[in-house]
Amino acid sequence: MNGWTLIRVWQIDHKLVVAPTIEDAIALFKKYMGKDYRDEPHDIRGICTDSIVLSDYEALIKEDEK
Repeated sequence: MNGWTLIRVWQIDHKLVVAPTIEDAIALFKKYMGKDYRDEPHDIRGICTDSIVLSDYEALIKEDEK
């Protein structure tokens, strides 16, 4: 997208996680928590902007220029 990417922002058990899908977000969260983390996350939600028309939970990031 001309050097820009839209990616989703999730809140998992009070931590913000940036990942394209909820499955990727959970996997990233578990990796962050370490190998001793055996539980499943309890609270997962997409972080969204307040909008009357729709909720948008994508974040705009700049891609690395090569």
